[in-house]
Amino acid sequence: MPIHPDIFSDAALRHVRGGSEKPPEQLSARELPPMAVSWASTAHLPTGVWKEKRPVYQRGLSPCLTHCPVGNDVEGYIRLLRDGDEESAARLLAAENPFPATCGRVCYHPCEAGCNRVQFDKSVSIRAIERYLGDLPLLDNADVWRPAREKSGKRVAVVGGGPAGMSCAWALALLGHTVELFERNRRPGGLLRYGIPSYRLPNDVLDREIGRLRALGVRFFTGERKGTIDEIGELLRIYDAVFVASGASTSRSLNLDGGSGAGQVNALEFLRALAAGDQVEVGERCLVIGGGNSAIDAARSARRLGADVMILYRRTRADMPAYADEIEEAIAEGVQIVEQAVPHALTVENGRVSALTCLRTKPGERDASGRARPAPIPGSDFTLPAATVINAIGEQTDPGALTADRELRDVLADAGAWGESARARLFAGGDFAGAERTVAHAIGSGKRAAMAIDSTLRGADSRALDRFRVGGGPASLTGYLSGGELDLLTDAVRVIEYDELNPDYFPHVERDELDRLARGGKPSGFDEIELGWSRARASHEAGRCFSCGKCTRCGLCQIFCPEGAIRRDPETGGYLVMDSICKGCGICVEECPRCAIIMEFVHERRE
Repeated sequence: MPIHPDIFSDAALRHVRGGSEKPPEQLSARELPPMAVSWASTAHLPTGVWKEKRPVYQRGLSPCLTHCPVGNDVEGYIRLLRDGDEESAARLLAAENPFPATCGRVCYHPCEAGCNRVQFDKSVSIRAIERYLGDLPLLDNADVWRPAREKSGKRVAVVGGGPAGMSCAWALALLGHTVELFERNRRPGGLLRYGIPSYRLPNDVLDREIGRLRALGVRFFTGERKGTIDEIGELLRIYDAVFVASGASTSRSLNLDGGSGAGQVNALEFLRALAAGDQVEVGERCLVIGGGNSAIDAARSARRLGADVMILYRRTRADMPAYADEIEEAIAEGVQIVEQAVPHALTVENGRVSALTCLRTKPGERDASGRARPAPIPGSDFTLPAATVINAIGEQTDPGALTADRELRDVLADAGAWGESARARLFAGGDFAGAERTVAHAIGSGKRAAMAIDSTLRGADSRALDRFRVGGGPASLTGYLSGGELDLLTDAVRVIEYDELNPDYFPHVERDELDRLARGGKPSGFDEIELGWSRARASHEAGRCFSCGKCTRCGLCQIFCPEGAIRRDPETGGYLVMDSICKGCGICVEECPRCAIIMEFVHERRE
């Protein structure tokens, strides 16, 4: 029987010929060693019984999703946009987040820090893509925000019109409950309106998104104190449940020597006055004390009012808790940062601040977090002239401002991860939840509380809510509405790490960034500084996404299968493994760019 020369390599042929130099077709049967030969296709042989492992398609979790405090299906909406279906992408985003356009502007995007592409070149510009989708006019369609359930007949009061309170109200309305929200300020928004300057978040963007809540049936009661002082008990008698998310509105005190005078203000008061349209004078020189986001916002706002601005921070710039991008923007706008300095005493002349005396610091003993405490250096004092001194060392919640009932204050302060408290039907969230005080965490907190409230009002076991956490992290409202049917919520789903991907199939593509208004020097006005993308740019950036753990039907598994054991599923368009043919070689798993296939043992292993 002749041997076809294309089957074996030259080395293999010499071995088969026993070292003979004759061409393969001239070898006689006596010159061949004993061997089993079959010319039939392996497609007709049940070779699958040989294997110990077999390939199984999975849906893994992209780390961007588990890093998102809101619980957005980040990979999902980016994939839909990449595939040209921007309407479905926007709807998927809006299914978990009532404020996509807002988050697309002010979120500190921890999803990008978790993006696997960071280890390849640079993360996907997720926040910019979210902004693009959030700005689409189609999100104003009524059918995007219609309730997912029939009316329950239950009434819920929400105290606080910030991101946590409004997110809770939105989710409760979708779940079929009647929601009435009480906000002490003249307009709803809380931190979004009165704590974030309009150059970052324009009022018309926020108003548009709040308008969707009104369209859902949420009733807003603004400019009144109802529900904020000693009335929570009364609310519990009127409503079936109460959610408290009044925010961290009390500033920490500086306790400076030298008395007080005009020109002293805390950051929230300063930013609130600007948002309200009040006339604000900062003078020629403004000092901002603190290193967080409020300090940066106050400094950049004072700069826009015409002042020369310095930020004083007790540690180094590298230790500042403010977002690095915001710090860089502030410096580009002319804000100076004085590191390792603490305020000591004010100089007041004619009833107004005129200077601030500070001390240099050095690293001291470590605190509970492991960071070195800044220790003032004796004799290192220096004085800076100032017309305005802004206290931005942080804010804290004050349950005492809500109620004089000590027991009730303790109950609010001890609210759990789902907003549940020791008092029946009373829930708390936002800054009361004890998580990071960011817009994204507040939205996630309000959404979780809504799920817990709904579960309680419907008589369900709220202890089962953890199964609606995605990858043990953020909660999924769509998963809750589906009763846990989404495959994202199964125990078998795991987060896909970078070393499980096959990056050989991905080209290096430069990350795109949002354009900005002209930078450098003293900025003028409070116009929005970031500019949105076109559809083409958003789609191009979406194309950089790895789609970790998701089969995108690229066909590589089918191309590289040596046995032809992988076939197209005519019903789903996905792939099927012909178990009777597959030998379990694992080549498909090795070649898969996204870790959408894994190898599993055919039979349970015995130790």
